[in-house]
Amino acid sequence: MDNNEIYVGKGTEGFHILYIWAFIQVALIYGHLPILAWVDRVFGEDDNTAHLIAACIPLILLLINIIIVRATFKKTDRRIFLGCSLLIKYILVPLYVFGAFVICVFLLMMFSPVVIMVFVSPIITTVLTVYGWVVVVSVAPFTIAYLIKAKKEGKLPGFVVKACIVSQFFFMADVIVVMLLAILRERRWVKLTATLLVIVMLGVAAASVFIGVSIAKAVL
Repeated sequence: MDNNEIYVGKGTEGFHILYIWAFIQVALIYGHLPILAWVDRVFGEDDNTAHLIAACIPLILLLINIIIVRATFKKTDRRIFLGCSLLIKYILVPLYVFGAFVICVFLLMMFSPVVIMVFVSPIITTVLTVYGWVVVVSVAPFTIAYLIKAKKEGKLPGFVVKACIVSQFFFMADVIVVMLLAILRERRWVKLTATLLVIVMLGVAAASVFIGVSIAKAVL
């Protein structure tokens, strides 16, 4: 372990200073809508700069994460990067599930008798999808840093690393891949990861049933 790394605890099992930033990022993502409302109330509708900065919080987080990874890459243990990714992704799972549910609802509303929803639903769905994708990508630098270090240390073969990096740009695949890396490669956070994986699978199954039943009702 590099002497410049800051832990609270013993070795890589302790609480690394980067985990604090992971929690801050999660708080900013969950608080994005309240932040937008606060900016609108304080600065009014005329201050376009403040609104633009507030609206671009996920992109700003992505840039900050890239800077953090580049600055700490050499001296940080690979498992710390994986830990940061896990913390953020796991805590954001409820947001992902809720967002996917809302998108599904608006897609189904395209088949409703309300004519305007045929035009409104695709717009809302597109906006939410793009926003969710940017949030997913904003966390990717930590996972990619872990994968690159794992390859350099001979822990993962090149083709696996490439496939895992690509997965970080796809919704749900990014979470599942990180779960598998934590369980199969690092043998850490096994119980938490296994429990969350079961919950995610049940959520996906429930959402699939809901969509299937809704489509069946709309068609019949």
